[in-house]
Amino acid sequence: MAMIYLYEGKEAIFYRYEDIVLPLMASYGGKLISRTRIVRRTEDDPDEIHVISFDSLDGFEQYNADPVRQQHAVLHSQSVRKTVILDCENVNP
Repeated sequence: MAMIYLYEGKEAIFYRYEDIVLPLMASYGGKLISRTRIVRRTEDDPDEIHVISFDSLDGFEQYNADPVRQQHAVLHSQSVRKTVILDCENVNP
């Protein structure tokens, strides 16, 4: 799970970045399970929460090092204030 905190007013830059990098996940055994925008939020809340899954930690690390991601890293740095990654697993209810 990724909790993403954006700089105010930089949403369009972030969405442009996401449009470029999210399709790359499949090449590394990853998939976006859900992408949720927080509607009523405080300053302490993230702007978006992404639930993602990768077949392996190695795939996740390779995705993060992808040359296309690196080429567009400026879009990320211009729009993302902070990202918190949580390593989660499903629990049966």
